[in-house]
Amino acid sequence: MILAIATVIYALITIVSARVIAGHLAYNMMQKHNRDLYNRNHQINTPNGDMWFGAGILGAIMGILWPITLVVVITPFKAGAESRHEARLREQYVKELEERLEIH
Repeated sequence: MILAIATVIYALITIVSARVIAGHLAYNMMQKHNRDLYNRNHQINTPNGDMWFGAGILGAIMGILWPITLVVVITPFKAGAESRHEARLREQYVKELEERLEIH
């Protein structure tokens, strides 16, 4: 009985807390949206530090991935089922040649 009462009280506290937190986050999101909308309508575009940091990180990632992607696209790299299939084809070809040339 005590556990049930404690669970109900805990659930009520959690629901009230979640409602307050959700309301706060919704209000902040709406304020940010209004600021962004004002800036967009008045053509105010000033990136902040987070934007510069994100752009730098994205640039670094692209700088690392682009040469790797280029190497993978240029080189005839095969993996998995494709490489096993080609190995089987090579073995078949060698067996056919051995049979034709009578090499056993």
